[in-house]
Amino acid sequence: MLTRQIVRAVMPGLPDDSELSGLVSEAIMAFVDAEGSCALASQRVEASMRDLGGRLAEANTPPDRVNEAFDSIHAAVQRGLQMTLGSSVSGHVVLRLREGIAAYLAQLQVHLNHGWTERQRAGALRAEQLKHLHATIFRGGSRLDHALELSGLDPTDEFTALVSVRDPLPPRIRHDPDVLAGNDLREALVPAAAGWSAHLREHVTRQVVVGPPAGLQRIAESLELTRRAALLLRESTAHDDRTIVPCTDLLGPLLLGGNRYLAELLVTKHLGSLSALGPERRVHLGEMLLVWLETGQPVAAVARALGLAPQTAHSRAQALRKIFGDDLDDPSSRLELILALRAVLPEWSSLPRP
Repeated sequence: MLTRQIVRAVMPGLPDDSELSGLVSEAIMAFVDAEGSCALASQRVEASMRDLGGRLAEANTPPDRVNEAFDSIHAAVQRGLQMTLGSSVSGHVVLRLREGIAAYLAQLQVHLNHGWTERQRAGALRAEQLKHLHATIFRGGSRLDHALELSGLDPTDEFTALVSVRDPLPPRIRHDPDVLAGNDLREALVPAAAGWSAHLREHVTRQVVVGPPAGLQRIAESLELTRRAALLLRESTAHDDRTIVPCTDLLGPLLLGGNRYLAELLVTKHLGSLSALGPERRVHLGEMLLVWLETGQPVAAVARALGLAPQTAHSRAQALRKIFGDDLDDPSSRLELILALRAVLPEWSSLPRP
């Protein structure tokens, strides 16, 4: 009966806690079993009260609300005690019992307040440590190992970088407690767990790039690669119509688009002759050369792949042989030609043709 009285009294003022009723019963029985000894009873339930204080701190319960709850407990206990004892016990025995209960409740509140304070301090420290970790990851700090040690996170825990191409990420994702988010609203690190794939499909409506999973000790590298992939899509250097784009599907453009100077060197080295041709001619020859090199198929098969008449394809093949000669048979030159064509063909195709 006392348990019900106390729970009814404090529930309106405290966050819903499924363990509260059990804890109240535990505290009452501890006092009974200790035959009214405040010291013994409070020692028995100290850990539980500290734990409750920690949960109240996590629920952002203010100290005033806790004090009000204990005032309500005092009143509920006095009412319940009167109903429990009836007229069978009276006089100085009841007085001593009430004084003992008051001291016991005061000690329980001390334990709860200690738990609340400890969790508040730990939460503030944890927030500061996570803030340091976020800054180290998202701003490219050099002491990631130190930041991970402070944060208490497992360096082997795998996350996936999520970078929006243009728009901010949905708040529901950025504010998820399992997500590490930086100051840039377009970036976040989400757990690499399988369930997050469905979570992303449900909430992401604007194009994002998903990086390769990596442990926290290497996540900064994955994030930087994902940023570069998103930039390629933003600048139309790479193209993909999907809403969620795996970074690993953009490795080719990343290899070149990530280093524009390298791409320019390859184009200058190998494609000077094509660049000097008219816009339409160089695109036709470039497209055929790329398919020819990548597939390794005979000219007739390349013609079918491109929808060309056989004689047209053979004519272009002869022109390409004349321009590139032995480079078409050298493995290193073929690779460099493929990379150069992939880097420049989107630009050539986008230029107006007569």
